[in-house]
Amino acid sequence: MKEEITYRVGVRKLKGNYYARIRRRKFGKRKDFKLISLNTKYKREADKRRFEIDQNLNLIIDGEYLPSWKREYGDSCISGYMLSKAKKDFIRFRETRNIRKGTIALNEIGLNRLLKAVKDIKVNSIDTTVIDYFIEYYTIVHKLSPTSINIDLRTFNIFFKWLKERKKTIDEMPKIGQLNVPKQKPIYLSNNEFELICNRVETHYQRAFYFYRETGVRLSEPFIGELDGNFLIITADKSKSRTDNEFYIEPNLIPILKEMRAMMDEKIKLKIATLQNAIDYYSKVFRKACKGDKRKGIPPIKNRKFHSLRHTCAVRTYLKTHDIYAVMKKLGHSSVTTTEIYSKFDDKRLAQDFSDLIKNPQKQAGMQHGDTFTGIPACATCT
Repeated sequence: MKEEITYRVGVRKLKGNYYARIRRRKFGKRKDFKLISLNTKYKREADKRRFEIDQNLNLIIDGEYLPSWKREYGDSCISGYMLSKAKKDFIRFRETRNIRKGTIALNEIGLNRLLKAVKDIKVNSIDTTVIDYFIEYYTIVHKLSPTSINIDLRTFNIFFKWLKERKKTIDEMPKIGQLNVPKQKPIYLSNNEFELICNRVETHYQRAFYFYRETGVRLSEPFIGELDGNFLIITADKSKSRTDNEFYIEPNLIPILKEMRAMMDEKIKLKIATLQNAIDYYSKVFRKACKGDKRKGIPPIKNRKFHSLRHTCAVRTYLKTHDIYAVMKKLGHSSVTTTEIYSKFDDKRLAQDFSDLIKNPQKQAGMQHGDTFTGIPACATCT
């Protein structure tokens, strides 16, 4: 009868330090096989290192694997084109190709995560097994969302394509597929939710949030675009779609846009904040309003982000027009395929959440020309 031998890795604390205890089970009897120091007294770090032991268990059993924390400097110390050097070269290359800074930042985050997971190894040794380990490491140990992992995996595809075509340092690209992520409908703000948020912020931010909800522009676009009459023009070099975009701004919204720009200029002039920090502050105020305050009995508004204002603009526009192309033009999408998701909502549900668009169909997008925006509740109900 063939012997059935299995191994299991656990963590044990001895004299203040953690160890990985490998136990062997043979014919139902358990016996300690090996005790490996994890070189840490912290439980969180010990769990991460135990995960590495578990992933390389077969090599450890055969005596062919040295844990990363036992190697000199924590790296593999082997010659060749290393991942850390390749990452620096890749980021430098991307910076010279007129690629958006935000995209490059995401690329760098993804490659830094890969370095943290697998340490500094030769790029030609990275295969599908390494990518699988990366996915397991950030799913199990760091609880990273599938969406975030997919962003990193897209970076890896671009990175390895660059290595093969430009650097000639790998013979073939590892096969990298995307994780299955259920497609969710965009999360918008009902009239009641919008009013609750506005009631929690100062008047300027009430007006600013109303502007974003009615125009559907992205967070930075009011400040990076040029105002030409009633049109906000975003040039291709600043546009997310890399094409010129024009957004029509209703006359009653122009004063709000100018107010936002004036505040931005004042903060920069007084050196209170940089342009990006000042822009991000609108999102910060929004998040804080959504968070609420349990101590004061203010309940949170869950699963809402600043981008929900853009989604709200889209669904309100579709409810009024039932024209998906009108929504596409409003948002500045380059393809209607991106916009079609906003047509998936039930009309009765939208009518319930935006009763103002049903009861006052003549008012459509917001206040009539000549009306003055004074804040809540008027801005929430668009009356």
